[in-house]
Amino acid sequence: MFSHHDYNSFVNNRTIERRSVNDWEAWKDRSKTEARSINLRKDFMSAHACMIIGYNKATNEIAVSDS
Repeated sequence: MFSHHDYNSFVNNRTIERRSVNDWEAWKDRSKTEARSINLRKDFMSAHACMIIGYNKATNEIAVSDS
């Protein structure tokens, strides 16, 4: 997985925002829109292993461990 600075910023901000979510349907819709709009570039210098550790079927989100 290419874990570029842009990706890290995106997911870190989403994690913070997710803590205050009350309307999960709206969050799911927003997530879908944002996922389609973000353009992440490959950065071979920052490539490292990450692991998918979970999946939220209700929101179609994956949980990633990025140590």
